[in-house]
Amino acid sequence: MKFKTVPVLLAAVDEQIFLADLEGLFGWSKNLTKPPIIEDSGLGRILCVAINEKVATIGQWLPTLKTWAADNREAETEIPVFTGKASAIAAFGDTLWIAGADKDTSNTSHPNNDYVQLLPEKIVKFEPGGQPQQLNIGTIGRISHLCAGENWLLFTEKDKPESLSFFKNKKLSRLIYPGGPVTAMTRIGGKVLLGSQKGLWQYDPSTQNFDLVLNFNEDEPVPIQLSVVNNKIFFSNSEGVRLAPERLPVGRSGVQPSSICAFNDSLLILWPNGELEQWGKAALTLEKTVKLFVE
Repeated sequence: MKFKTVPVLLAAVDEQIFLADLEGLFGWSKNLTKPPIIEDSGLGRILCVAINEKVATIGQWLPTLKTWAADNREAETEIPVFTGKASAIAAFGDTLWIAGADKDTSNTSHPNNDYVQLLPEKIVKFEPGGQPQQLNIGTIGRISHLCAGENWLLFTEKDKPESLSFFKNKKLSRLIYPGGPVTAMTRIGGKVLLGSQKGLWQYDPSTQNFDLVLNFNEDEPVPIQLSVVNNKIFFSNSEGVRLAPERLPVGRSGVQPSSICAFNDSLLILWPNGELEQWGKAALTLEKTVKLFVE
């Protein structure tokens, strides 16, 4: 089997790279080799996150949680989470959080038969050996970005893109982000790196302070993804990949990558033509390239 569409998702576990396409097909690439076997996750379009030595996946419209060990063709666990849609997934240590909603089956009179009415958003926590726990977080909107740390969560809601929601010790706080609507988010050590039209900021959950990393000009494209390699910050946008705060280009210019991901001491860049690159030595030297098979 080959990928039906160009892979768009990356996750790294030790020396193994998890690749998936929009159809939910996935394969494991060891040290940037072509995946010898392509499998069907059975989840359709998926969300994924690395968690210790595994990768956790959930289908956006087939929201069953599946975890995969490196180079494994079959899921180790399979747990239905929602009946509706999954919005976001995040991990810290051994713990996993998934945001989403169940279907609202009380109203079946919508004129569009393909329309799915959803119940209010919720966040479910998974700990090793324990039962899934729904967080008592109150009423929240659909989540667009989710980041987890030690005993805390930070997330954005689609109907409130300029504010942040911070959950710790069973308490939800609303924060005003100085950069405007958030377009990208990732963890950097014990802090959170945030990207938007106005620039990049670091948020410290212990002090709740925002520190500016890089200001963007008004004509600069918004960051789409963020990645951290040995405390070096990289961001992707419609023009390529850049190192912050110097704005040094990494890889080809004028092309929006499908995905970027930290991989040990290097940066992985997945391009829309199906090429996967590994940039090492502070992620500024191209070390390997592989062309992925696509039907």
